[in-house]
Amino acid sequence: YTLTLRWVPGHEDVEGNEYADIEAKAAAAGASSPRRSLPTILSDGLPRSASAIRQEHHATLNRRWTNAWKASPRYARYTRLDPSMPSNRFLKLID
Repeated sequence: YTLTLRWVPGHEDVEGNEYADIEAKAAAAGASSPRRSLPTILSDGLPRSASAIRQEHHATLNRRWTNAWKASPRYARYTRLDPSMPSNRFLKLID
């Protein structure tokens, strides 16, 4: 299977460009072809970037830390001092 992608300046009267734009917006919104109709190489999904994996991991850790902090017995006492906690400002102060 061979696939060729070409960058085209937006809205430059290229045949099919408007249709491709509509399809790209639909795909970004979650609409996709059934897996069985995709080429085999695409049926398992695309590889994820290392940067995206790190960002997702960092966001997960922040959520877990925030939930653990809010469950802590010290949370109520410290939020009286600084209601924005846990915040980056607080973390910089205690660092």
